[in-house]
Amino acid sequence: VSESRLLELYGTCLGVVVPSKLEGFGYAALESLAAGCPTLVASGSALGEVTADAATLLEPDQPSAWSRALQELVSDTTQNSEDRVAIRRNRACIFSSKRLAEELLAVWRAAVDRS
Repeated sequence: VSESRLLELYGTCLGVVVPSKLEGFGYAALESLAAGCPTLVASGSALGEVTADAATLLEPDQPSAWSRALQELVSDTTQNSEDRVAIRRNRACIFSSKRLAEELLAVWRAAVDRS
């Protein structure tokens, strides 16, 4: 799927649900936040750290909590308010490719300077 098509798909969804118990980084959740989508993620993996307060964090083994969160997602008309969308997008910006590359380059330079 192309990046433009992916953004189009995120733009048509009510939200993104990432219930993974074992998640290496959480690209799906991060892409969702970058698109401004409401995002539900499982606790106990990297998802909580990556999404912070921009997503709803839920216990992975609590189906009733996921059910309530999904019902709220559907009924809450403020999910797509400008403020909430901005919080999501701002969190995703922390993990931009450019920023990560700049920070990695700084680490490499520091390592070279020490040697």
